[in-house]
Amino acid sequence: MPEPGGAFLPGTTVTSTDRFATTNDFHGLDLGLAGEVGGGPWRLNWTAKVAFGGTFTNVEIDGASSIAVPGLATTTTAGGIYAQPTNIGSYDKSRFAVVPELAAAVSYQLTAQLRAFAGYSVLYWSSVVRPGGTIDSTINVSQLNGTPLVGVARPQARFDATDYWAQGFNVGLAYAF
Repeated sequence: MPEPGGAFLPGTTVTSTDRFATTNDFHGLDLGLAGEVGGGPWRLNWTAKVAFGGTFTNVEIDGASSIAVPGLATTTTAGGIYAQPTNIGSYDKSRFAVVPELAAAVSYQLTAQLRAFAGYSVLYWSSVVRPGGTIDSTINVSQLNGTPLVGVARPQARFDATDYWAQGFNVGLAYAF
């Protein structure tokens, strides 16, 4: 425990943890085209599609602080630094989202059964919430270490959406028998 005047006893350990986690699920209608162009041993496969629907986001916020004084009991309270009683919990939100995707692969028939290929794909997903977008950096310090809230209830849970890009390369051999 702190000594009078606010100082801690020697050996006192103060620990604080914050945990921000998000899950984004997309549900929607996928429309697109796919094709193949070939000549001789060469072949080009392509896909272009777009999905319209909703991104369903779940945000989980948790935190705790503890003060361990040598020879005395450890005191643990809800709330870390950015995770406080005003935003700790589970929150859900849904938003409209668009997810286009493009892919292409070139292949070459090496033998009657063996084909070599290489491809590239790119995907964009709008309205994705990542853990960093849930952190409210405005903190009402009156509630730190479990003391009662005085004033504005901050931090709050946030749902700042960002864009998500994914791309990939693939190379391989296909053997038909």
